[in-house]
Amino acid sequence: MSVVPITPKEAQRQHLTRVIPDEVYEAVNEILVEKYRDSGITIYQNEVISRAIEKMQTDGTCVPAEDFFKYNWLDFETPYIDAGWAVSFVKPAYNESFKAYWVFNKPCIK
Repeated sequence: MSVVPITPKEAQRQHLTRVIPDEVYEAVNEILVEKYRDSGITIYQNEVISRAIEKMQTDGTCVPAEDFFKYNWLDFETPYIDAGWAVSFVKPAYNESFKAYWVFNKPCIK
C-alpha cells in the first residue's frame, strides 16, 4: 500500500498551510517581533487584518477584511502552538464589547 491514511494532525497542518495566506503569518510574525515582551504579547485582531491587507495589496489587488472571516484566515493558532508558543484567543461575548485579541506567551518549561 503506497498511500496511507492521513492523521488528524497532518490533515489539520495541510489544511492550515493551504488556507491561510503567507501574508497573514508575515503580519503576525512582524507584530510578535515589534511587541515582544517576556511577560507576553497581546495582538489585536484588527492589527493582523490591517497589516496583512497592506501586504496583500502590493500587487494592486484589494482584499476585503470580510475575506479573513469568510475563509478562516485568522485561525492561525495551531501552527504557532506547534512552533512553541502558548496562544489563546479572546473575543467578546454577545453582551460585551471590546476588540478581539490573541495572547502569545512563552510556555512554562519545567
